[in-house]
Amino acid sequence: MTYGGGLLEDILHAVDPPGENPRGGQVVRCVMEAPWPIVGYYGLPDGQPIGSLAALRSLLDHGQAAQLTGDHRKRLVGQFRRAAEALMAQKAQAAHWRRKAHMASLKEQMRQLLLQAAYVELALAASRDLFDDEKMPLDFSERVYERLKRYKYPLAGALKLLGDSLPCPRPDDLAYQRIKAFSREALDRHFAALCTRLGQRLHQLVAAQQEDEHAGLGPPPGAQTPALSTFSACPAEAPCPSATT
Repeated sequence: MTYGGGLLEDILHAVDPPGENPRGGQVVRCVMEAPWPIVGYYGLPDGQPIGSLAALRSLLDHGQAAQLTGDHRKRLVGQFRRAAEALMAQKAQAAHWRRKAHMASLKEQMRQLLLQAAYVELALAASRDLFDDEKMPLDFSERVYERLKRYKYPLAGALKLLGDSLPCPRPDDLAYQRIKAFSREALDRHFAALCTRLGQRLHQLVAAQQEDEHAGLGPPPGAQTPALSTFSACPAEAPCPSATT
């Protein structure tokens, strides 16, 4: 069938033309700005949440016209607050575990850096000679970490923060065997690089701990007053009735 054909014209005359609903369905938009913006859409008069663009368009085009009464407002505010609280609790929990995982990763990196520093200390002890002013014991135990504290920042700070949860050095560790083959100059450079990286991780960990302590200190969702606005589908030449509270 094509325009200009008789059959198409007969069919078009046989059906009613599409009608235009001047108001359509009413939709309530609820907004809460803190601790972060949350928006919810609800249909009137039943207050059902609108979860998709297709559902929103369907309600605007084919829904029942209704006004936002005081009862509607009270019910929707409570419904929206409960949904916002559940959403924020879910997001806060996810953010909490992300922060914990990040801090655990930083701590493990610091443990490995401290172990590397301990191996440098032990490699220096293994290569000492009669002319060395400082005699260092070749002691593969946790006491090697105590000797690292004399270097102050960042080693002392990292050791204090991590406590006793440090790996015990082992003479058969391949990392130690590799470091032991370094020259004195290479050991000094490697130790300086380890201290730089350890200082960076220590700074990141302290910042992450402070962020974790201050997380969730914003006003609770119930303390916020949601802003409600209504809108509906209207013809292009007619203004859409709306109200904002």
